[in-house]
Amino acid sequence: MPRESIPLKALIEGCKKNCRDAQEQLYRKYFPKMFGMCIRYVHNEDEAIDIVNRGFLKVFRKIDSFQHHGSFESWVRRVVFNTMQDYLKRHSKYRENIYHTMPEHVSVQSQALSRLYAQDLYRLIDTLPPRMRTVFEMFAIEGYSHREISQKLNISEGTSKWMVSDARARIQHLLKKQGLL
Repeated sequence: MPRESIPLKALIEGCKKNCRDAQEQLYRKYFPKMFGMCIRYVHNEDEAIDIVNRGFLKVFRKIDSFQHHGSFESWVRRVVFNTMQDYLKRHSKYRENIYHTMPEHVSVQSQALSRLYAQDLYRLIDTLPPRMRTVFEMFAIEGYSHREISQKLNISEGTSKWMVSDARARIQHLLKKQGLL
């Protein structure tokens, strides 16, 4: 029998009280997005799950520090992302040899990406104008929504969408220029 959906505020309060049922529901609610973010970096399901689990342990330990400014999902994403960064720093094999894939919603052909090392892709991203690069990284790498980006950077959602689209086009152009598309 499926569980009744508990409002987010009640889940957060339950987690603050160390309620296992609330923790499980919160975990199930955000696991897919957090796993998707992590798998883009580590390309190994077991390691991605380990990172997400470690991240959620931190979420549950630090949930009292959530100030209800901005979205809770963004806060969870930041905690898990920082956990992943720590993991990647400890495991040097990811610094040089990991292939980076971009989210499905960024339409760059996967065969080209499979030939790029993460550092090469980041070099292409680094050629973008600073503000555009920030928006693109927040959207394509960190998984923020256009609404969240617009709120954090004080720009319109339309501007965020335009910057991501233009960044994608510029990266595709550079990939074609290098014969990778």
